[in-house]
Amino acid sequence: MRQVCVLGVALLLSLSMMGCNSDPGSIEVAVPAAETQLKSALNDLAQTGELGSGAEYLDSLVAELRTSDSSKAAALESDLQALKAARDPGQVKAKAKAMAAKL
Repeated sequence: MRQVCVLGVALLLSLSMMGCNSDPGSIEVAVPAAETQLKSALNDLAQTGELGSGAEYLDSLVAELRTSDSSKAAALESDLQALKAARDPGQVKAKAKAMAAKL
């Protein structure tokens, strides 16, 4: 009886340890272009009107856009400054919508 218990425990331990050393492989995830991410963020902002800490995210996206399309980034940089200065949610919504239309 004791041997059966020991064999049972050994079997359970060996089955539970089977997957511990296996390599799950890598998964490739496509990251959307900065322009796509920026347009999506601006469209969200045009719906909510709440900028908050999202200003830093928009700054980083415009900087990333500068590497692929400097003319669009330059046009959006001045708009982004005006967007950050806006205090009224209605102004934020309008500016974000106008900026998204440029993309």
